[in-house]
Amino acid sequence: SVFVAPSPDRQIREIAERWVGDFDNHLQVRSNRERGGARGPELSLERREMKVVRLDAPQLGKNVLFFEEYRAASPGKAHWQRVVSLEWDDKRAQVRARQFFFRGAVRP
Repeated sequence: SVFVAPSPDRQIREIAERWVGDFDNHLQVRSNRERGGARGPELSLERREMKVVRLDAPQLGKNVLFFEEYRAASPGKAHWQRVVSLEWDDKRAQVRARQFFFRGAVRP
């Protein structure tokens, strides 16, 4: 059988569906602690949670995701936030995540 790649729209839709949800790094933290690993940018001893939701923001794109990460030490305060639009790149024939940056203070 011959593999036929899904359409660009389907690829983007599937990525967006799989990225949306609540996640945490508890398995990474447990594994690092069990082997006595040192702190590092990719191997943290600090537990973190991430929430990813779809945004209805057509001015930014058809498939926009909002990422928000919380450190276990500060559960009520977002450590970082990202807004990303999933887009098809014809030149590279692949899905790309375009990250947006905004100026100004965040208001509650």
